[in-house]
Amino acid sequence: RILPGFSIWRVDNVIGTFHAHSSANQPSRTEALDLHHVLLRNPNCYIIKDLAADSPVRSDQPTDQLSNPKSTSGWDVVRTLSRPSSYCTSTPHFERIWWDKGGDSRRPFSIWRPLPRFGFAPVGDCITEGLEPPTLGILFKCDDKIVSEKPVRFMKVAQIDKKGIDDVFLWYPVAPPGYASLGCVVTKTDEMPSKDSICCPKLGLVNQANISEDPISRSSSSKGPNCWSIWKVGNQGCTFLARPDLKKPSARLAYSIADHAKPKAPDNVTAELKLGSLSISIL
Repeated sequence: RILPGFSIWRVDNVIGTFHAHSSANQPSRTEALDLHHVLLRNPNCYIIKDLAADSPVRSDQPTDQLSNPKSTSGWDVVRTLSRPSSYCTSTPHFERIWWDKGGDSRRPFSIWRPLPRFGFAPVGDCITEGLEPPTLGILFKCDDKIVSEKPVRFMKVAQIDKKGIDDVFLWYPVAPPGYASLGCVVTKTDEMPSKDSICCPKLGLVNQANISEDPISRSSSSKGPNCWSIWKVGNQGCTFLARPDLKKPSARLAYSIADHAKPKAPDNVTAELKLGSLSISIL
């Protein structure tokens, strides 16, 4: 039964639902809902009057986004966020940044940087005990603000100045609000690293991680400008945190890639299809 003044409104969401309203007036926006991912924290929903082609549109989105089919709402967002393997990828290719061959009282260790590829960047430099590179490193998607951002700046946290090895500077990337820094970056000069050298994943794509109980390496002095320590983070990227003293970094600074954002290998799927009858029409 259709009551006088009854109207049907299309809800502009990824499911394509509609709202039946007992009045010809536009329903309240609180009745229009959309699926939204934890990364966005924003429903981005609006109702479109479906009674005429020239009906007005009311939305929280800017006008240019409503007319632009490339906006990040609707199916574009769902497609982006429904492909976990598109967030990051593994790589066996590295550039050696620096190493300490060790000595009588020092263990050898080395620092490596995964080689970037188009659309992907490292999340930090990698550290290994010994002089060989890690087996695999992590590259994260860096051309989409939905999943990552560039660091706001780098904070110099330590300088390694030891006899017999090259001087290096250790920098901590400061992530924008809502994003996470996974590890430090090393340079051979006192110049701040490029913001394009790494990326900071969205907080919704990382988990808290553990830090090694003992530093990978540390200075012989416990005070002064030449004091430093390097601590390995328990994540897929073999990243590390550095400090200008011998204190263990706060666990709040340690992150790993979340399970739903890790690269996933395709599953082997076997299907059995049974047809009772088959009808074909040839015109």
